[in-house]
Amino acid sequence: MDPKLSPDWNKYPSYVDLQTNSRISIIISVRSLYSDSVLNSLVRFLEDEGYQSKSKLVNGVVLSASIYKDNNMLGTIESHYVWLVGEISFLLYQHLLKLLKTDFGYHENTISVIYHKEMETVIEKSILIRFRSGIPKSSNSLVPYSACHLYYDDTLIGKALLEYYNPDTGEYEPTILLIEVSQEWQSYGVKILEFIENILQENGFTKLWALNIQNELFWKGVGYDINENHAIKYLKS
Repeated sequence: MDPKLSPDWNKYPSYVDLQTNSRISIIISVRSLYSDSVLNSLVRFLEDEGYQSKSKLVNGVVLSASIYKDNNMLGTIESHYVWLVGEISFLLYQHLLKLLKTDFGYHENTISVIYHKEMETVIEKSILIRFRSGIPKSSNSLVPYSACHLYYDDTLIGKALLEYYNPDTGEYEPTILLIEVSQEWQSYGVKILEFIENILQENGFTKLWALNIQNELFWKGVGYDINENHAIKYLKS
């Protein structure tokens, strides 16, 4: 079965060059509240803890806040309707996590993280996966991406590209834009998906989307539900 979504990798040349800067992307689902009010409350809590902030407001609504400590910029968080999206330091993440759990009653499956780093995993003899996450160097957005490359020895045999935003739904959820495996290694499309799904589950995500699907049988066979031109899988929390 052919797991390709699209062979057109040239549409996304800049997004493969992801910054791995030891920072963390956070995506927080606030759902029952508007994210600007949650962000405003978070900023007040952080200021009470000795942090400084610079907020961008439009008509009294907080759109983003940059957080500082001792004149060092520790990160920026933006509000997007029912989502908070940010790029922050690990220190600020630890403090925010404590605040969100103790003062806001949030729990792990509403707070998702993407570590800006590259990791390598040997999945079987001579088969290696490299998984790199970060924000594209040319991007003005805080939305992170992940690039997954599958190698046999030193030969690239498969790849996938994820954006942590679904342009079809407007939700800040992991979305496979492209996945492609060399013809003679087709069965390893499943290996790529399993690896991606495990990483996402470990980091608090509960859904994975795939766009522009061309082979419904493949996606149904690996546990995805089909909805028009995209697929979705609910991950175990």
